[in-house]
Amino acid sequence: IKEMESESQRHHNRSRMRPYGVWAVISPFNFPFALAGGPSGGALVAGNTVVFKPATDTPYTGWLLTECIRDAGLPD
Repeated sequence: IKEMESESQRHHNRSRMRPYGVWAVISPFNFPFALAGGPSGGALVAGNTVVFKPATDTPYTGWLLTECIRDAGLPD
């Protein structure tokens, strides 16, 4: 078996993560926590700001999501 130099050994790659800005997350009434947590979590980890609008039937979802994010260690 012949060994070949991989592409990554000859080149240096660099990734720079930059936030997009503000994300609007609107939660539906069915599965409000699951369908709001995914987009909100991804946006916050990438450094974006999230404006969250829970469904009128499930206003407690916003508070619960905020508490989970604080418990995970993300800054306010």
